[in-house]
Amino acid sequence: MLKDAGILDSEKVGQEVYYRLERERIVARLRALADQAAAWHCDP
Repeated sequence: MLKDAGILDSEKVGQEVYYRLERERIVARLRALADQAAAWHCDP
């Protein structure tokens, strides 16, 4: 699921699988989310 979302990458070496975070993609998505949240106008 996290690989499908583009959050994790994996590499198989022999019988082992190594996972790593896609940091740049995560940061870009969080920045986009923060920009959208900043654009919301909530009236009390």
